[in-house]
Amino acid sequence: MNLTLLIILGVLSVVLLAALVLFSRSVFARVIIAMFAFGFSAFCAFGFLASFEPLDTPNWPWQLGYATLCIGSIIAGLLALKSACSGKQPSTSTH
Repeated sequence: MNLTLLIILGVLSVVLLAALVLFSRSVFARVIIAMFAFGFSAFCAFGFLASFEPLDTPNWPWQLGYATLCIGSIIAGLLALKSACSGKQPSTSTH
């Protein structure tokens, strides 16, 4: 794997983890989580289509895995956007 790709994936992983930690605090973090989820679903959709290439081994495990992950990430992205658009902010009062 190329070093540049590893660096990019590392930075994206740190940003995703930070967004998950801040999920309940920030609308911006929810939007970042939704963007990551939709990007991952696009990756899974491409993988699903690529799994139809002829191989010597059965393709259905890959197709099932990619389809499941794609649907799950779409649902996660929609839930994150729904919570971000609803405008619900946690209470910041100190009493």
